[in-house]
Amino acid sequence: RRCAQPVVELVNSLLGDLEPHGPFFSTEAAEQWAKVWADHESKNKDKPELGEALWVRLKNLEEPAEDKEGDDDQEEETSKVACQAKWIGAHIEKSGLTERGLLKPGITCAILVSKNSQAAEITEQLRRMGIEAADEASAEIAMDNPFTAGIVALIKNTAHPTDRLSKGMANMSPSAKAFVDACGSWEQARLRIAEVFYEKGGEALLQELLKGKIPTGADNAERFLAKRVQQILALAVKFDEDDHRDLGQFATHLEKSSLRDTADPRSVQVLTIHRSKGLQYTAVYLPCLNSDKQKVAEVRVKDPMVKTDANFIPEWVVTRPKTEVCEADPATLEAVLTKERTAAAYENLCRIYVGMTRAIRRLVLVTDEIELESREELTDDKKLRKYDFATLIEAALGGTTGTGLEGKPLELKGACPAEIMVSHGSNAWIAHAVKAQPAAAEAAVRDVSTLTPVRELSASVRRSLVRRLKAAGGLARIPHAVRSSEPSCTSSLITWSGMWSPSWRDWRTRPGPWRPRSTTTKPSRPSRPASSRRPWPSSCSVSRREPSSGTNAKPRSCMRVRPSVPSSTACT
Repeated sequence: RRCAQPVVELVNSLLGDLEPHGPFFSTEAAEQWAKVWADHESKNKDKPELGEALWVRLKNLEEPAEDKEGDDDQEEETSKVACQAKWIGAHIEKSGLTERGLLKPGITCAILVSKNSQAAEITEQLRRMGIEAADEASAEIAMDNPFTAGIVALIKNTAHPTDRLSKGMANMSPSAKAFVDACGSWEQARLRIAEVFYEKGGEALLQELLKGKIPTGADNAERFLAKRVQQILALAVKFDEDDHRDLGQFATHLEKSSLRDTADPRSVQVLTIHRSKGLQYTAVYLPCLNSDKQKVAEVRVKDPMVKTDANFIPEWVVTRPKTEVCEADPATLEAVLTKERTAAAYENLCRIYVGMTRAIRRLVLVTDEIELESREELTDDKKLRKYDFATLIEAALGGTTGTGLEGKPLELKGACPAEIMVSHGSNAWIAHAVKAQPAAAEAAVRDVSTLTPVRELSASVRRSLVRRLKAAGGLARIPHAVRSSEPSCTSSLITWSGMWSPSWRDWRTRPGPWRPRSTTTKPSRPSRPASSRRPWPSSCSVSRREPSSGTNAKPRSCMRVRPSVPSSTACT
């Protein structure tokens, strides 16, 4: 219901009647699909101008080389993915969805694929074209760009001076090479790196290496590098929390740590169809539908063959035989293989349905040209159970007889030629979807004289805080600076993130049973009645350790507050 009418029309035309094509992927799956399918309707069916749905066929069919080896299959697949990524990027720019590399306000765009490797390839290609893109898969953030990879290589070579590979990578990186040149030689650079690391820690070392080289974010490439710099600084802070001073471990920590990119709302999101469940986007592109290794009814050959009963309880398990052996035993092995193919085909149909229905205004199916002598070849016996999604689209939308559909040529600058085979609606929806850019609010002028001065914590003080607070029952984070008006830096910490306790002076002067024991001898006085004491909030429980015995004992930072409510609730 949330999809525009043209999107719904393309979904119905492709997935509405699959029984004629069932023998070419799975007859049983097509029958099950027909039992549960009902044609969809859009709540905007009277406004077809508010959406657009396309099936685009790229004319990138190359003549197969006679001396081509099997090892080149991966490279061929990568080149085709890059070709589709170039066309998608050119189409996004040509249709006016972007502005200076970012999506216009009110527009969200996603490219949905089947594998993480495809997502990484498409993301890299879009970034080369100047389009801000985010890969939702986890990535080794310090090693996916030459800027931070050179910094890591420089640190690694300092820990292992005989590593010629890391030295070569550092020499090829402008950021690392600039630091070496500033120090005068590799020996001086290694000495400086070791001194800063062992005296101040990993975060201070990265600040030293990146001083004056941090990207300003003038364009998409620099914005991406600036984000990566902030992420590796966060990794360094996490490393310093454990109080390690091993330079080799620090280099390995940066090299192996992976994070999932958080997509900017105005960037093109590239993710798998499984991760897109429950999400929706203004425009959706579905590429990478041609695959000889990923059929509609594909069964993993490495998985064992399992026979289950009606309650899904295994009866027997065997190592999967070859397909010819299974077909030679119709009563047992072939029956199990048919059941597995049916389940795989039905699951894949659900997956392509999920991907198509993520689109609100625009849906584009992108396929490569298929080498066919005639349309009747699509229904040849050689195609039985051999359909991938591109072949299924060719048969369901393009027809299996005659000359097929006549495509409308579409030429885009910097992309391979293409034909629009099926088109519903128009791109008039863009004018309705794009929102006006909000006016930038003027920055408020702050009086610097009214700000409280901040003093930095030394590395030794921070390490001491880590040890003391871990012994007290846990530590959420250690600040780099505290307000200079507080008498004790330990008093500004609390055991959960995002909240600060009052200073030690506030605790000392505040009446109540939680008041710490004084270190000075005072005349005894009668205790206050319980009714006059200020009660502690019922949402928090307090535990206190007694200070050390002895006449010169000093009070510890021993207050630990364990909230029984979310940390956003402040305790007063």
